[in-house]
Amino acid sequence: MLDGRYALGTNAGHLSADQTLHLFKGQDEAEKQFQVLKSPLAVRPVFLHTDQRIEGLVFATLVALLVRALLSVQCQRAGVKVSVDRVLAEFTPWSVVDLTLMDGSQVCQVAAPAEFQAEVMMRLGVPACERYLTTLTR
Repeated sequence: MLDGRYALGTNAGHLSADQTLHLFKGQDEAEKQFQVLKSPLAVRPVFLHTDQRIEGLVFATLVALLVRALLSVQCQRAGVKVSVDRVLAEFTPWSVVDLTLMDGSQVCQVAAPAEFQAEVMMRLGVPACERYLTTLTR
């Protein structure tokens, strides 16, 4: 008779029992994003000669996974109906050129986004590229 019951405590009094349970069960989404850390990972060998470099590589990998998870959540909230892997693949060829000239002036140019890139940026609330196409002087 008690199978399937949860005893949950929350300080969010505005949530119903069903909403609380739904949010609680949704917490494992973050765990699923990091499941790659809990199983063997097929990568090319990397030879790091110090513990500090190993720690640095692990830290950079964790930051990359966190950014990927946050992008996934933001895309879901914004109604982007494709996977985060596709979003990342579509943005891979996009480029930015930031030049500092001999006179100290700085020029930043962003490539025009493709249609898919522009739609994703619009849904995520990223400012238009024209904002970044200005010449900055020091």
